[in-house]
Amino acid sequence: MIKNLLTQSIVQGLRKKAVTTPVKWAERYRVMGSPYPGNWSFDRQPWLLEMHLATADKIVGQKAAQMGFTEWAMNLAFYYMDVKKQDVLYVLPTTDDASNFSASRFDPALELSPYLNNFFGDVNNVGLKRGGNSILYVRGSKSRSKLKSIPAPVMIWDEVDEMPEASLSLGEERQSGQEDFKTLMLSTPSIKNRGINAEFNLSTQDHYFFKCPCCSRRTELIYPECLVLGAEDLTDPRLADSHLVCKECNGKLPHETKTDWLKAKARGGDGEFVSTYPDRLVRGVHISQLYSMTAKCHPKFLAEAVLKARFNPSRAQELFNSKLGLCFAEEGSQLTDEILDDCLKNYLQGLGSGRNIITMGVDVGGVLNIKKNKWEHIGSWHPGLSINDQ
Repeated sequence: MIKNLLTQSIVQGLRKKAVTTPVKWAERYRVMGSPYPGNWSFDRQPWLLEMHLATADKIVGQKAAQMGFTEWAMNLAFYYMDVKKQDVLYVLPTTDDASNFSASRFDPALELSPYLNNFFGDVNNVGLKRGGNSILYVRGSKSRSKLKSIPAPVMIWDEVDEMPEASLSLGEERQSGQEDFKTLMLSTPSIKNRGINAEFNLSTQDHYFFKCPCCSRRTELIYPECLVLGAEDLTDPRLADSHLVCKECNGKLPHETKTDWLKAKARGGDGEFVSTYPDRLVRGVHISQLYSMTAKCHPKFLAEAVLKARFNPSRAQELFNSKLGLCFAEEGSQLTDEILDDCLKNYLQGLGSGRNIITMGVDVGGVLNIKKNKWEHIGSWHPGLSINDQ
């Protein structure tokens, strides 16, 4: 019996030694549940394979919703804890988000994977999970004190656009003492040149290319060129005929065969990320739901979202942010430098007295929001009175 245990231990040690990349780790140890139960596979999200192998110190993911980026981040967290023996800080927008993440994403991952279940010890602490000699910290971005006390070499920022800019700056500074470090920043975008989009604009700006099965030219899926609407009316049954096309040859790209023509190059296909700026140090990747293989992201549902967005700004924002992974600003709603310059005049200050100044700001949106402040000078300017009207 002792001989068998010794043999088993040696075999496990050799297998563990062969796990040299996050890809190998995920395929060997990660087990998934519904809708695709079983050992981890890159078949239905092939873009994740190259992301698992990215070696840049900082990786930025500007993404559509539900494209597997959080699972990728979790796999990297597990890999760095298990193989590299490094602590990981995983940051969500709020403390509630961090708690929900632990309960809905982390705990099920342990329950499904015998290896992870054995690797992690006490997991009852929502914000701190110990695995072997490493620690996974799960924190909300709003508490600077809790972020300031954790100098983790690996930091993952999930949904950057919902986080305070000051917390992101603080997190980067907490890695200053590390010799070996890794930073992941991922989010659906919101405003141009802010949040994840600002980070992505400074990166390599990679897009996923593949060989068209119709014309064999290398291409990518972009909106609106690659989405053909079967109808212009939500009640028209021909909306179900909506489909994707190659922007090079206009050939139809069937949703049902995406596993074939999007297959990653590392798995015998032609799919790979292509960098817009290959010489940049920060790796940036972008993916939209045009690539998704789920039934809910069939082109007919994307076409439905497009039609609804034409008459509803909220729907339009969700279309661009959540489905396309792009920034969105309703036409005429963006405040530009030119608009601000036009407003600069030598206005006469009124209604104030002595050392007081009264200011007013007006936001004309779905709700008219007016804010008035009376400022008092007490060593420096402070708002002595604030009134909000809606």
